[in-house]
Amino acid sequence: MIPIELEAVSAVGMAVIGIAVSIWLVVHQLRRQRKLAAQRAALDLISRFEIHNQRWVDLRSEFVSLRNSNRLASLVKPSPEEQDENDPDKRAELRTERERKIVLVITYLNHFECVATGIRHGIIDESLYKEWLRGDYINAWDDAHSFVVELRQRKDKENPELFVQFQRLAKKWKNEKS
Repeated sequence: MIPIELEAVSAVGMAVIGIAVSIWLVVHQLRRQRKLAAQRAALDLISRFEIHNQRWVDLRSEFVSLRNSNRLASLVKPSPEEQDENDPDKRAELRTERERKIVLVITYLNHFECVATGIRHGIIDESLYKEWLRGDYINAWDDAHSFVVELRQRKDKENPELFVQFQRLAKKWKNEKS
């Protein structure tokens, strides 16, 4: 049997401990950097898109106007005026305007779906975004819910998965204590 010197075992043990600590530090630093990147992404999104973007402000304003007039869900189906119109040009004009508003609302809601997907994949920091815009996010879902339900059931474009990430995140945040 070969005698094992205590010093050699001690040196090997110290080397293994040193390697393990180094690996732990690298992994910890990578996780920290990923979290910081997600926080930066959340702040950039809030600052660049939701505060300093005129297109976003305009979309939100039109969305709020439609919400306040209780016309969101009714946008999905042709209005009685559109259906009763005898003049084909006027009917087409009404239809075009209704479809423009649908696209506007979908564009507005796509932002929230994108945020939810980014949070789900760790690209956007959930705690930071939630701290800043939790109420607005939940209210946007509550306001849009009936519109989304109607849109999901639309015969020509049936899509039961439409805005499902937005819905899940809004419900999750709504059920959490603030």
